[in-house]
Amino acid sequence: MQMPNNNALEQKIIDVAKDIFVKKGFEETSMCDIAAAAGVTRPALHYYFRTKEKLFHAVFGGIIQSLAPEIEGIIQSDTPALAKLSRLADIYIGKFLQEPSLPMFIIMEIQRDAGHLVETAEHLNIRQYVVQLSLYFHSEMKKGNIREVPLYTLFYTFFGLLAYPFLTRNLVHAVAGETQGGFEAIIRTWKPYVMQQLETLLRVG
Repeated sequence: MQMPNNNALEQKIIDVAKDIFVKKGFEETSMCDIAAAAGVTRPALHYYFRTKEKLFHAVFGGIIQSLAPEIEGIIQSDTPALAKLSRLADIYIGKFLQEPSLPMFIIMEIQRDAGHLVETAEHLNIRQYVVQLSLYFHSEMKKGNIREVPLYTLFYTFFGLLAYPFLTRNLVHAVAGETQGGFEAIIRTWKPYVMQQLETLLRVG
């Protein structure tokens, strides 16, 4: 007898799996962990997701799908390079505030098995956005609209500055205690400094 297709239960499994993947990493997470946390049996879990890999794709596919339309809009928009970077920063800050453990998870997965993370990105068709953005910024550099720097320098500056506050959040809290407005207020005031660094990096002349 087949189980009914229960969209609410499927989404619950995805939400639970996301939390466990982020906390434990892909390798250390088992399907038993996810089934127990979701309150379902192993057969019920396998009805929705036959393998841990498929569940991993569903979890992070959901995150990417939530970002994709906005990233696509930024790529297609007729705005200067720094304006595009500012909007991209807003998108990633919003996602990191919504999923504060995500930057640490990405770092852990890169250290554990970068190849698996790349394979997942390929499966989720993330590469197209990376290629489009790379081609755009390379073109802007060649046109002289922004300073010509290695693309990895732009990547390190952008993601390093955005992700580091989330990676050190607990340390800052332990040293400085709760700040007025909380962590989100810190991040909102941090963004202008990020843009200043990017402008310094890319400004021509």
